[in-house]
Amino acid sequence: MLQIAPMRTRARRSLTTLVRGVAVGGLLAVGVASTALAQVPGGGPSPVAPAPQPASGGAPLSLATPAPGMRVHAPGDPAIYLIDDDGTKRHIPDPQTYTNLFRDWASVQLANVDAIPSGPELTSGAYLGWDGVPGDAIYLVSNGQKRWITSPAVMDTFDFASAQVRTVERKMLEPLPTGLALD
Repeated sequence: MLQIAPMRTRARRSLTTLVRGVAVGGLLAVGVASTALAQVPGGGPSPVAPAPQPASGGAPLSLATPAPGMRVHAPGDPAIYLIDDDGTKRHIPDPQTYTNLFRDWASVQLANVDAIPSGPELTSGAYLGWDGVPGDAIYLVSNGQKRWITSPAVMDTFDFASAQVRTVERKMLEPLPTGLALD
């Protein structure tokens, strides 16, 4: 029998939306970060099939073609990656970092992540920062640098959560090195 480790209600609802109807050999294929780990009673992770099938049987689920802003994971692998605007994948290290940045969990898609070149992992605790002055830039703050998010369209493309933007004192943002802008 498969059990899902406890998680916050919002994440559980999003996870349920993401994996609803995806079953393999009677096991639920969980591939969404470490907010939920499939476990068998007595401990240890449950085997997760490498190629999930729709509940009704038939053809395997299709893998997404990665585009900038997408969040992806490999079938059977809970690691989630952000596709950066340069086409590289950037590992999102933990659920808190994910919720610091993105609107929801529902848009994580299956992809062949091995075929995507790797970029630097996002720092645990990465966040969206703004100095609180209307019209000033919003930044993705990670890896000891700030990256300007150039427009509301880019916020949407990356599915960044405007509700998660932190107001950070200018004196804290200014000294950070400026990385490549997200555009």
